[in-house]
Amino acid sequence: MARSSQRFTGYIRLSSTFWDEPEIEALGMVGAAFYLQMACRIRQLRTDGWITEAQASKLGYPKWRAAIATMVDPLGLLTEHVNAAGATAYYMPAYLKWNYSEAEFDDLREKKKSAGRKSRCVTNHGPDCGCWQAAEAVT
Repeated sequence: MARSSQRFTGYIRLSSTFWDEPEIEALGMVGAAFYLQMACRIRQLRTDGWITEAQASKLGYPKWRAAIATMVDPLGLLTEHVNAAGATAYYMPAYLKWNYSEAEFDDLREKKKSAGRKSRCVTNHGPDCGCWQAAEAVT
């Protein structure tokens, strides 16, 4: 099992006061669960807060159009965007407030990889390990 990658990518950050937010209370328990399900799918797809209408429809919520309409218009939890081809996508502004963007995520992953290379080079120095002992050996 690839622990480090699953541990790092397998969750979304959520405020402990999520259920107390007035917008979430207005959605009700089922609507809030659908909202969280969309946030989880956004994390899986790594889309920086975007979910298409087709992706939202596949989440298994029977009244998804009505729920999204409520999230867009009176509550402002999502913004609706239609491209030139007529495809609809929704943006979840709060997603990036609590979660890393893909650029930040890739940067963190690269830093973790680099740190791993440096820590593994204690006995096996290579040209890309980046530790001070390898640097001294080159000079």
